[in-house]
Amino acid sequence: MIVLGCLLSMVIAYLIGSVNPAILISKTFKKKDIRELGSKNAGATNITRTLGLHLGMIVLLLDASKGVLAIAIGREICKRFCVQPCLHVDYLTLLAALWGHCFPLFFNFKGGKAVATTAGGLLLLNPAIFLMAFSVFIFVVARTQQIGMGAVGAALSLPLDYYLWVFFSGKFDIDFLFIVGIAIILIVAHTKNIKEHAKFLFRGQ
Repeated sequence: MIVLGCLLSMVIAYLIGSVNPAILISKTFKKKDIRELGSKNAGATNITRTLGLHLGMIVLLLDASKGVLAIAIGREICKRFCVQPCLHVDYLTLLAALWGHCFPLFFNFKGGKAVATTAGGLLLLNPAIFLMAFSVFIFVVARTQQIGMGAVGAALSLPLDYYLWVFFSGKFDIDFLFIVGIAIILIVAHTKNIKEHAKFLFRGQ
């Protein structure tokens, strides 16, 4: 029964992740697909650059809410199958939501980069790790002037952030593997940004 509840939570989380506000808003206000505009990324940053800050903030909040909503619904489902909420299932539902955001069922499996959805989920599950990763994000963006590289830096820091959290809390668990999974999804989603930044650095030399 527990396995069934976990699978059901992940399926629903994937479907939640597959709903992409950036694509829906761009088609509503611009009559075009955001994946054909600007950087072609279906996320808040590209919406801000092409449609303005207000719509960008709306997309940011909606994307972040997807991570929170997926976990909340997963917890309700688990109540039907488990005695108490399970943090492992929380992380699995977040991973499923991120996968849905990157590869949405409703938009030909071509979505965004899942940064805001990750932020929303991590803020709910572990505020300390979120704050450490966010600090890295701010630092890298300040140094590179690239939000994409800030996201990569934050993703790379996640395993270390977890170890720092364990150092102070003493609560090392299998959740570390889920944190690594989140980091991998974010890094893979930003492969283009990494390649572009690498080319820029080599040209600079």
